[in-house]
Amino acid sequence: MEDSFLEELRRDFAVEATEYLSTIRDILQDPKSFEDPKMIEEACRIFHNLKGASQTVGYPRVSLLCQSMESLLSAARKGSRSITPSDLPVIASGLETLESLINGTDVPIEAVARGVEDLLSGKVPSPTNKTPQEASDAAGQAAAAAQEEHHASGAENSASAEVPEVEKASAEPEPQGVPPAAEEAPPIQPAERVDPQGHQDLQREHDDTVRVRFKDVEEFITLLEDLMSLRLYAAQKAEQLFSVASEDKSCAEARPVIRGLREDLSAMDRAIKTLMQKARDMGMIRGDWLLRFLKNSAVGLAIKLSKSVDVHVSGGDVRLDRRVMETLKDPLMHLIRNAMDHGIESPEEREKQGKPRSGTIWISISADGSDCMVTVRDDGRGMDPEAIKAKALKDGLISLEQSSSMGTEEALHLIFQSGFSTAQGVSDVSGRGIGMSIVREALDKIGGTIKIATSKGLGTEFSIRFPSTVRTYRGVMVRVGSQVFSIPSSQVSMVYAIKNKDHQAMGIAMGKERYLPAIDLKDLFGLKGNSSSPSKPQGVVILSSDGEEAGVIKVDQILGEHEGIVKGLGTFLGKVRFFVGGTILGSGIVLPVLDVKDLLDSIDRDSAPFVEEKTSGPKKVLVAEDSVTSRALLKNIIGSLGYQVVTASDGQDAWERLSKEDFDLVVTDVEMPRMDGIGLLKRIRSNPPTSRLPVIVVTSLDSQEQVKMGMEAGADVYISKKDFDQDKLKSLIWGFLG
Repeated sequence: MEDSFLEELRRDFAVEATEYLSTIRDILQDPKSFEDPKMIEEACRIFHNLKGASQTVGYPRVSLLCQSMESLLSAARKGSRSITPSDLPVIASGLETLESLINGTDVPIEAVARGVEDLLSGKVPSPTNKTPQEASDAAGQAAAAAQEEHHASGAENSASAEVPEVEKASAEPEPQGVPPAAEEAPPIQPAERVDPQGHQDLQREHDDTVRVRFKDVEEFITLLEDLMSLRLYAAQKAEQLFSVASEDKSCAEARPVIRGLREDLSAMDRAIKTLMQKARDMGMIRGDWLLRFLKNSAVGLAIKLSKSVDVHVSGGDVRLDRRVMETLKDPLMHLIRNAMDHGIESPEEREKQGKPRSGTIWISISADGSDCMVTVRDDGRGMDPEAIKAKALKDGLISLEQSSSMGTEEALHLIFQSGFSTAQGVSDVSGRGIGMSIVREALDKIGGTIKIATSKGLGTEFSIRFPSTVRTYRGVMVRVGSQVFSIPSSQVSMVYAIKNKDHQAMGIAMGKERYLPAIDLKDLFGLKGNSSSPSKPQGVVILSSDGEEAGVIKVDQILGEHEGIVKGLGTFLGKVRFFVGGTILGSGIVLPVLDVKDLLDSIDRDSAPFVEEKTSGPKKVLVAEDSVTSRALLKNIIGSLGYQVVTASDGQDAWERLSKEDFDLVVTDVEMPRMDGIGLLKRIRSNPPTSRLPVIVVTSLDSQEQVKMGMEAGADVYISKKDFDQDKLKSLIWGFLG
């Protein structure tokens, strides 16, 4: 591993470790925290992550100490013992020792390790006689000492001399099959390739570059997000003023002023969004940083496990938001550890199976529109869904009934449950059933998804899709009783209204012999909603999981879509079930943002199973509409004819879907972000595979000039929303598709 890269990793580790230990200190301040399973789980995960990170940067004593602390907490997490007041001094001593090591002070770890062993074996702890209160005080003193002693150059300066030979080697060997030039390229090359236009020469680029701390960029983005919230609030007040002025004749003179205010706010909105994009661009870095980290870590891990593995990486020129990259770093390392420890066989075993003695792991990053893809693939033994179900059943993670009805994909995803592990024993690599659950939790934070493809004896591929940058949030507002919630629009397939009498025992009827499992927010949160009168409609939101309609939630009313900034719940609250954070409306009101994954997990699939009878090749219709309500209406109308309906949020989204899938008809709006309906029409007609595709335009733009423009662009039918008639639309679609 290059010295400069290792130093950069160690600096990052020092910052990361300080944040982690700060969280542990907060937990330790209140001894009762360890009575809460969630707090124990959080502390366990922190030590687990620190252990893996310290191994990567060559700090073996930090890793060993974290392993001891994790063993103690893991026993409590699994219920084999509990954390008692007598344990806290040992935990406090471990915390002090870790902080000293991370801050560069050479201190022994044996006393703490013995203390943990004594606790696990039931002996009286020996390292310290501190009371719980003294333990808390010690944690606070350690925090103060850390503030005074911390310096940016890294941590545990003396550790490199004590690294065993095998661990020294882990950072150095070049994996087989990878040209040395890939690692030894001059450091100036990545900077040169960042400029896609090639306009500037290298000297000009160097002269125009200023190093900015990423922390400053993050603070700048946070300030812009706060400014965006204030702008939304001001815009709403301006609209209220304009509404009053429009109705009150005495305010006629104020109307031009208010109109000017609205224009100024629109200009401010554009300026803030431009600044936000520039700031986010500043936080974008090349993917080769992440790939080099993963590659070097994988090589070192292979040596530790006595396995021969070639590691191939690609896609280093893809640019990612650093915040996203930092979030993904640990989860990807867990995937690689999983591949190394459980996937890649020993050289002898591979030879017996007719495979090359050296296994191979491929790690790649690619861009897909506004999203990114990371794949981790190995040519190992693959995964056995039946074995996974059997282990989950044995560990009490699923019931026998769930196991018998579980499909292959659902079985594979059991590996992401906390506590699941197929390791025969516990080591510093795996065995406690924590790592893979961290993968799912990290992806939930950034709106990512993961898919698994595996073949027994041939290997496994994990495909992760996530936004390349942190985006402004869009959500659907729903009301239950007097409480309003927000659901991420990206995870809403459609919304519509049904009557209580239409609810079926099998769930929500979505057509003939097709039902979706349902959950009522009123019942879930114990809220008072609408009466159960059959004549009173309820809103239904269809939740999407990995692009598939997976379930519904019933609410009293759907209020519409909104845009805003999502703020997390903070370190004090941490993770609260069913919620990911809060979003601020223009009025200044904070709405709770619902966690779709938690909602789907809470649905009782036994009482409301998903049943779908597929017909032989139904015709497919693509609906392009940026309004959630209009999109839902069109999908409902067209779906009632028995056609398969796919929705797109704008013209660009629709075109991307047309490029990947075959459709029999397109229904589109005109005014949409990114690409409007006219632009979509022109692309459809200029592309030979789609040039004869029927296109119906449904829009509020109904002047003769606009109709002419749409027809000239290639529309087969142009319908005004003002004169919209469901039966007419159905007849037209039936005429095209039969």
